[in-house]
Amino acid sequence: MEQVAIVAGYRVERGQMEPETGGAETDHRRRLIVVADDLEVALATMGLAHELAHLRMHKRSRDSGCYGLTRLEATSAAYVLLSRFGCLPDRPSADLLPRTTSVVGRTAHVRQIETLGGRVVSAANRLYAAAERHLPPPRIRPADPIVTDRRIVTHSFDAGVTERGLEL
Repeated sequence: MEQVAIVAGYRVERGQMEPETGGAETDHRRRLIVVADDLEVALATMGLAHELAHLRMHKRSRDSGCYGLTRLEATSAAYVLLSRFGCLPDRPSADLLPRTTSVVGRTAHVRQIETLGGRVVSAANRLYAAAERHLPPPRIRPADPIVTDRRIVTHSFDAGVTERGLEL
């Protein structure tokens, strides 16, 4: 995730933060994302993914905050992204559910949920593609051959045709 921030032109540092910041904060003027140094790795990664989601989804001014719909979208995109990598924090953000109902209301319109979901999935997919470029290639161990028949089998087309009793 740090490489994604670097490619976007931002540095990432760990530092002390106030608890109400949510674990990470972006200083656009200094092009710096600060992640709380007292967070375990999974929560720190979630905070960084949340800030990266803001960078992809929202054109925020320096004075704008992370609340309401923008917070819901960024947190949801971070969750979708990290779930694809299989590294979700053990404990979810405690404030996500209460904030969700206050943002979309108790009976949200289907259109509003579809739009929100589409934006979240699209941002998460873009972040996933950006992060995937920085991962090492997977190591695939060759499988052991499965032997069901001890006969020697040739792998030529002619032998297969002849063995089945077909003529060329």
